[in-house]
Amino acid sequence: MNSYYDLCILECREAIIEKEDLKELWYDTHYYPMNPESDEWMKYEFEDALDILNPPEELLHSLATEEVVKLMMDYPYLWLLTAFNEVNDFFDFLENNCDIYNELISRNDGVSCLVKEYQKTDFDEFFWNTWGCDMV
Repeated sequence: MNSYYDLCILECREAIIEKEDLKELWYDTHYYPMNPESDEWMKYEFEDALDILNPPEELLHSLATEEVVKLMMDYPYLWLLTAFNEVNDFFDFLENNCDIYNELISRNDGVSCLVKEYQKTDFDEFFWNTWGCDMV
């Protein structure tokens, strides 16, 4: 190691390896490898975090619709719904960044399963308990 530059490159390589390791955890857990309470959460830039939160494509396709719905309901960035002025902007965000959302809406039973799960949930209470905010 001769310079600060070399150290930065090494740290970037370690982060990339860790990111790939996190992605591999999807195969073991079928669940998000990190969340806002985990140590890893603050290690990654937003774009990297979005990637880590997307399961490998072949795994996602193999999950039952009910499992995909559960993942969607537990999506760590679901709270961003409250950050957009327009709900459609939030759905655009999901469409562009969340493979789970896209998988769910592409399935024939995806929307109906999501609606069933939503009906079982007090969404205002869900938001308050999860993120400490009220739906407007």
